[in-house]
Amino acid sequence: ANKNFGAAQFALGRMLMDGKQVERDPIVALQWLMLADSNGSKRAEDYIKHLLAQMTVNLILLINQKYLLRNHKKFQEFVCEFEFQNVLANLY
Repeated sequence: ANKNFGAAQFALGRMLMDGKQVERDPIVALQWLMLADSNGSKRAEDYIKHLLAQMTVNLILLINQKYLLRNHKKFQEFVCEFEFQNVLANLY
């Protein structure tokens, strides 16, 4: 995973997301899944969206600041999509 191999990064992200054989850590899982997505993993995007949907807006903003993901274009797209859906959900 540390050698920019998307499949390994995806597998590690899933393990952390699900808490399989490691302690569950959705924040670190998100980091690994974002790396996997950057390195060509086709499946990572769906899991990133799933993780973001489980998080509060404040947590997403904290992750964005702490891990400097604001420079990651796809992360910004995911966050914008999530925030838009959140706003729509709160209107009804």
